Amino acid sequence: MVVALALAPMAETWLDQRMARLVGDIEPLAPEVAPWQGPEHLEDPAWSPRWAEPDAMTQVAYPGGPQTVELHLYHYRHNQPGTDLIRYDNRIFDGNSWRRVSQGGATARLPEGGQRPVRETVLRGREGQNRVVWHWYQVAGHTTVRPIEVKMLEAWARLSGQPEGSMLVALSAEFQVSADEARAVLAEFLKQAPPRVHVGETEAYAVHE
Repeated sequence: MVVALALAPMAETWLDQRMARLVGDIEPLAPEVAPWQGPEHLEDPAWSPRWAEPDAMTQVAYPGGPQTVELHLYHYRHNQPGTDLIRYDNRIFDGNSWRRVSQGGATARLPEGGQRPVRETVLRGREGQNRVVWHWYQVAGHTTVRPIEVKMLEAWARLSGQPEGSMLVALSAEFQVSADEARAVLAEFLKQAPPRVHVGETEAYAVHE
């Protein structure tokens, strides 16, 4: 036991160095999703998650479909012992600009016929705009809505040398009358989108204002 405790700092340093080599300079890549156009970089989004210190952040819009859809990807690498993906003060919205109408669970259908649990938040802005947000977590290619599972997957990914890291995936759309309008758009978007977000070298996106 004494030997194991003595070697623990050396093992942690080795693990940090190995993960730093594996991760490199990567970030989440927003996919193309027909019939929507884009992805186009969001210069100044009206809504965005309030998540702590991501290593990389991709915020894009998909105009031209039934309705514009926004995708926010907050990426955390595994080259440190812990990440800020799961923190008590992370918020899916800025309380100064938005208020929460409702929050709960939902289920989205995937292209291959499977289902994905998501966390749903219905928001109302200070100027009367309405938005539905679906979010979940992706760790080393696995998706979940459970924070405890995120921690377990992060520990496994770090020990096994998985270089993809972990991320918050947040999808949103506005609605005029009923939240079901936005839910239908988000559900259709996920049917057409890849089931997982890929991570790779930096890509450039057109600007959407």
